[in-house]
Amino acid sequence: MLQKWAGLYSFLRNFYIFKIMKKLLVSRVLLITYLKEGQVGIGTTSPNSDAVLDITSTTSGLLLPRLPFINTN
Repeated sequence: MLQKWAGLYSFLRNFYIFKIMKKLLVSRVLLITYLKEGQVGIGTTSPNSDAVLDITSTTSGLLLPRLPFINTN
């Protein structure tokens, strides 16, 4: 009977440690994601560090989608 409780105690202890490790992993991933700063460049290999999106082209422009005035609210 005592071995049955010892096995249950061991299982619960391992499960608790697993939950703690899982929380630590999730918190580290969120922290790294939060601290990571990056710029995206289209048509350039070195985007401007002050811009979030840097689009460089000598032959084309940027066409934004047009919306009717009704859909802007």
